[in-house]
Amino acid sequence: QAATVVSGSLLLGSLALRWVVLPRLMPVVHLSAVRARPGQYAVGAMPFHAEGVPPFTVFYPIDTEVAAAAPRPPQVTPWLPFRDLRYAHGLARYIAFPPMMTNHLVECTMPDVYWNYLPPADAAWDCLEPQKPGNPGGLPWVVFSHGLAGHRHMYTTLLQTLVRQHGVVAVAVEHLDGSAAFARAAEEEGSTGIQYQRPSDSFGPKEKALRDSQLRSRVKELYAVIRFITRGGIHQRWWDRFFGGGNRHPMGPLCEKWQQVVPAAGAKGRPPRHDVKLHMVGHSFGGASALASVFAKIAPQASEEEPSKCPSWLVQSPITVSADPEEPSFDHPSAQIESVTCLDLWAWTLHPWILASLQKIGELLSAGAYFGDAKPLPPLLLIESEQWTRWGEHQKFLDQLREVWPRGASPLEILPTPATDHLTASDVGVITPLFGRRKYAKMNFEEAIQQWVDKIVQNFQR
Repeated sequence: QAATVVSGSLLLGSLALRWVVLPRLMPVVHLSAVRARPGQYAVGAMPFHAEGVPPFTVFYPIDTEVAAAAPRPPQVTPWLPFRDLRYAHGLARYIAFPPMMTNHLVECTMPDVYWNYLPPADAAWDCLEPQKPGNPGGLPWVVFSHGLAGHRHMYTTLLQTLVRQHGVVAVAVEHLDGSAAFARAAEEEGSTGIQYQRPSDSFGPKEKALRDSQLRSRVKELYAVIRFITRGGIHQRWWDRFFGGGNRHPMGPLCEKWQQVVPAAGAKGRPPRHDVKLHMVGHSFGGASALASVFAKIAPQASEEEPSKCPSWLVQSPITVSADPEEPSFDHPSAQIESVTCLDLWAWTLHPWILASLQKIGELLSAGAYFGDAKPLPPLLLIESEQWTRWGEHQKFLDQLREVWPRGASPLEILPTPATDHLTASDVGVITPLFGRRKYAKMNFEEAIQQWVDKIVQNFQR
């Protein structure tokens, strides 16, 4: 009887440790203990929900002196969008973790981010669109695509570091194709949302069909975001925040600058195109989405089944995007993409058509073809964790990629990073040891993020 009591006590103790104590300790080693390294800017964040565009959060630079003089915004910055626990449970299902052990994530915040805050209008222009010597076009904009079971705040440490140190405006997209841990297309409470879709056959035909479909959907969503940015949609929101609804921020000469970007309130017609330096960045499946965005075909407005006359190197691409109904003569959106960076590229959905497309570009370049302003390829940087470099099938793809990458095109760089794993790029990387991934994730999380941010910025400048 005594042995039964002892064994029962040990069982209860182990269950309490796993289900009660550990979940309470996890926040201590998660976001509350991790912040982006210091930089020349403070970081603001603003969520966007607009018709025809997937939800996204914009992380943008704020002058540190302006931020220091401002009162902290009344809203805390939640790591889980809307503090919706379904995001945490979707992540738990993806990694086969008990959902209860992720409940604490609802309390996680981003303490150094000014949520839904803009500085006074007389200081805002220099913060949001700095015009610096040698950089007449302003600072770069990053459009970021998350990996499987990610969400728009899953990579906040990486994006905060980019914003804080380099003044980048980072647009973190949340995909609505069932590849996110969870997604909400609407801000309203009680929104049904979109659950993560787990195929029944891992790496089988069902998953291949699902992921191919999701890749096409993701590229369309990224194009929608690109068009929203270039039409001045984000700047329009900032304009409304500054001068709409009785806002009495000092206007002064700044008003003239803003009027060059977006029309005054009540003006007819759509906002003018806003030329920005766009850089595509993605992790895992998001890396494939970012790279595939360069290879989409443009179809007439009425149909996506019959692509309009497109460059010959896109013939192999299975991805078709509708032409812009408001500006059908608009250049191919990829023409505005200055660079692509893939963190642990998951290339399964890119086989074999992207290699055929690259081979065609090489043939055209060898024949002296003139591409004009429509660059067939931007610079490509592949950042590889140690875990990814040990994956034999992926290394075969990289060997093929090196072989067909066109000579004379933009540069290709593949950067292996020892002592990191697949989750290092995301905020989940800070707790990878608790998921039993000590085999690879030995580098300090912040040090790895810093290395990758430095390489991403170098890729901007090629």
